[in-house]
Amino acid sequence: MTNISYDAQPAWRAYWLPFFLGIATLILTIGVLIILWAVFDRRGKRYTVNEQKAEACKGMTVKTVQSIQLKDLHKVELTQTVRQKMIGVGNLVLSAKEGGGAEVVFQDISKPAVLKKQLEQFLD
Repeated sequence: MTNISYDAQPAWRAYWLPFFLGIATLILTIGVLIILWAVFDRRGKRYTVNEQKAEACKGMTVKTVQSIQLKDLHKVELTQTVRQKMIGVGNLVLSAKEGGGAEVVFQDISKPAVLKKQLEQFLD
């Protein structure tokens, strides 16, 4: 008579489908969270310029407002990273003459050179 002893668990490769579905679900969940963050971040920012002032409002629950009276506008600076240039956006930094060098930053705006040109014409 032969003694037989066997101890095993199912092979990992038998679980390829649950692992695949689990990884896909994780990626999709993280992807959805990233997209939701982008949507809410964008909705929480508003940049406005009118005849009197330039204003940047940030935040959905707690608002932060930066503003400069256009009559106090001293300098308009455009900055663009390589990524921003590739997708056609940029940052405008509006600096005031007085008030401790107050600045208003418009981040990732479309066609920043057009707004810069309009504001520089206002300065002249």
